[in-house]
Amino acid sequence: METQTVYDIYTEDKNREDIIDILIYYGIDNFTLIRAEGFYDYQQEKSLIIRIISSGEEYICGNIANICKKIRQNNEQEQVLLVTYPCTIELFEGDHNDG
Repeated sequence: METQTVYDIYTEDKNREDIIDILIYYGIDNFTLIRAEGFYDYQQEKSLIIRIISSGEEYICGNIANICKKIRQNNEQEQVLLVTYPCTIELFEGDHNDG
């Protein structure tokens, strides 16, 4: 098992292709997009959580704030939320027939 850092970026679910382009521009090649329902200022909206798990790569740590700013600008939002927390990961690999 290995300790890594999870970065969850919360934004409105729009301009999805632009968001993917922003992530790729900053060298993020592994991420998960999670559709969600959120509320902002008492108003329900379609939300998108962008989950990036990192083992401390400098290009991610150094660019996460820039990524959030670009997404905020692209989606024309007042705010984008970044939640960061440590996690322990374990990968299960091998042939799908190994029981």
